[in-house]
Amino acid sequence: MSVLDSNLVSIECDTINANLVKDIVLERLEKDGVITNVQALEYSEKWQVIVMKTNWFKRWLDKYKMTKDSYQYKYVKFED
Repeated sequence: MSVLDSNLVSIECDTINANLVKDIVLERLEKDGVITNVQALEYSEKWQVIVMKTNWFKRWLDKYKMTKDSYQYKYVKFED
């Protein structure tokens, strides 16, 4: 029987919190005039922060010599 990784239990909350932080940063950048409203909306909607375990992507892990069995935040673009 395998042991449930404690990070898997909180991965949904971690992802939600990371995306909240992303939206707060985008809002601040927009208010400071660093990015436009259109840019902020695009980054908020098309780009998401995900939490991933590096060994889920073995070829990618090998290419970038990442540490096995670690979790990382990745900022990725999702489009149709």
